Amino acid sequence: GEVSVSLDESGGDGSAGYRLTVADDGPGIPAEWCARVFEPFFTSRREGTGLGLAITRRLVTDVGGRIVLESEEGRGTSVHVILGAADPVESAHQKTVRGAQSIDSGEA
Repeated sequence: GEVSVSLDESGGDGSAGYRLTVADDGPGIPAEWCARVFEPFFTSRREGTGLGLAITRRLVTDVGGRIVLESEEGRGTSVHVILGAADPVESAHQKTVRGAQSIDSGEA
């Protein structure tokens, strides 16, 4: 099978932002599983924890983005991570020095 990765400079609906897409031409995901793939511990395999997509979804939504799954059995699967463009925001772990430089304060 083939896997492709692409990055578009649009939120996918014409809005400002970025859309990262990972797509494959594999067997696809059964329709009854599509609603569950983001649930913690859901897996169709013997190995693995079933946490990868659950953690990814949490991280994406924590920064105001969204993740969309598209799959069709026999045709493959695409996962889109959509992040809005925003002005840089100073994180809680950074302090501004002289109005222009940022340093990591080391606080967790």
